[in-house]
Amino acid sequence: VVEDGSTSNYHGMSSGRHNKQNAAGTEQTEGEGKPLLSNKSGTSVTTSSGSNNNSNENKSKSSTTAFSVIWNTRSTRSHLIAYYAFSFSVVCIDDALPLFLMARLGGPGMSESQIGWILGAAGGIAVLCQHMAFDKMLLERMGVYKALRLGGVLGNTPSVLLPVALILNGGTYAALALSGGFQPGFGCTGLSFAFLIIFIGLLRVFATLYFSLIGIATGRTVPLSYKDETSRIMTIGA
Repeated sequence: VVEDGSTSNYHGMSSGRHNKQNAAGTEQTEGEGKPLLSNKSGTSVTTSSGSNNNSNENKSKSSTTAFSVIWNTRSTRSHLIAYYAFSFSVVCIDDALPLFLMARLGGPGMSESQIGWILGAAGGIAVLCQHMAFDKMLLERMGVYKALRLGGVLGNTPSVLLPVALILNGGTYAALALSGGFQPGFGCTGLSFAFLIIFIGLLRVFATLYFSLIGIATGRTVPLSYKDETSRIMTIGA
C-alpha cells in the first residue's frame, strides 16, 4: 500500500511538472509574437505626449487670457501706447541723427570718426547725469508721473532744435565749401561741437529717465500676477 501511494505521488508530481513546463512553453511561444514595446508602454507614451500638448495649449490660452486682461484695462493700455509711441520717436531720432551729421548738403558733413566722438561724449554726459536726474527729480521734488511727463517732453521734442548746430557752425558743409569758410578738424566749429555734445547728452538723459519710470508706472496698473506678462508685452512692442 505504501509503494502504491508513493508511486501515485510520483506520478502526480511528474504530471504537475509536465503541466508547468507546458504552460511556460506556451507563455514563451506567445511572448515571441509580441512586439518589443508592449501596448502598455505605447499607451503611456501616447498619454505623455497628450499631456504635453494639453499643457502647451493651456499655456497659450493663459497667455492669451493675460494679454486680453492687460490690454482691456484702460489705464494699462494708455501706458503701453505712450511707451510704444515714445520708443518709436527715440528710435527715429537715434537713426536720423548720424545721417544728419553726415550729410553735406543739409548738414555739417562730418566723418564717421567725428560722429563717434560726439556720440561718445554725449553718452558720457548721460551716464554722469542719469543718477542725479533720477534721484533729484523722482525722490526729492517730483512724483513718478511728473518726472515721467518731464522725461517724455524733454526726451524727444527738443530734437527739432538740432539744426541750431548749423547756425553755430556758420552754415552747411556745402555752403562752407563753396565760400571757402572755416572747416576745422572736427567738421564744425568748437561752439557747434560743444552744442551737439550737450544737446544730445541731455536728450539721452531724459529719454533714459522716461524708460526707467514708465515700467514702474505701468506695473502699478496691473495685478501682481500679471507683471511678468506686462513686461513681455512692453518688450515685444518696443
